[in-house]
Amino acid sequence: MFLGLMHDFSTVILSTSDKNILGSMPIDIKTLSSIRGTYVIIYLISVMIMITIMPTTIGTVIFGYKYIIGMMIVFPLIIMFALSLAIILYSVILKYFDGEKLKDVVNYFQIVFIIGSVLFINLV
Repeated sequence: MFLGLMHDFSTVILSTSDKNILGSMPIDIKTLSSIRGTYVIIYLISVMIMITIMPTTIGTVIFGYKYIIGMMIVFPLIIMFALSLAIILYSVILKYFDGEKLKDVVNYFQIVFIIGSVLFINLV
């Protein structure tokens, strides 16, 4: 989920097509940023639902209603953690890089993060 979020963040952050389309309209940069943030949050929630719907259903059948109540508490925490971690990482990247160098750094960061995640999962 986190890898998908990182990819989606880079797509949304580095997208310049919306500036070309919306540039002629009187839209404030804060409004555009909030639209991007809302899009990422909706995307994250939909991915989370798709990933967890089957295990939650099976767990509820096996363990009862207490399992679904526990999952309804845990899922928002997972979403908030993934979103917070992605925001912190991208804030650090955006603080030090801009322009074409930003695109390269984001791509390098994603490659290193994917390789690190695969190694971590295999070692654990």
